[in-house]
Amino acid sequence: MTVRINNIKGDIRFLGHDFKITEGIVDFVNPNRATPFLDIIAKMTTKPLGGGGDEEYKIELKIYGPADDVEFSLTSSPALDTSDIISLLTLGVTSD
Repeated sequence: MTVRINNIKGDIRFLGHDFKITEGIVDFVNPNRATPFLDIIAKMTTKPLGGGGDEEYKIELKIYGPADDVEFSLTSSPALDTSDIISLLTLGVTSD
């Protein structure tokens, strides 16, 4: 038997920021283990600190994989490298 939980809603706190879950699925696909497979997308908007101007960055956090070995990825619009997204979230600045 497999179980799927769809339409998960709520927030995820990641690197000190609240991301709103926009898509979320939790699958229990292995009947011999209670470890779910996660497929979650969460989003937030932020601006650089200081002289960042009016530019806003839309950050998307994707969390996927088995819960005991989960992976994540970060993307942004306008596009930034992952290291710049992490810098923006942790320090409030990018390399630009």
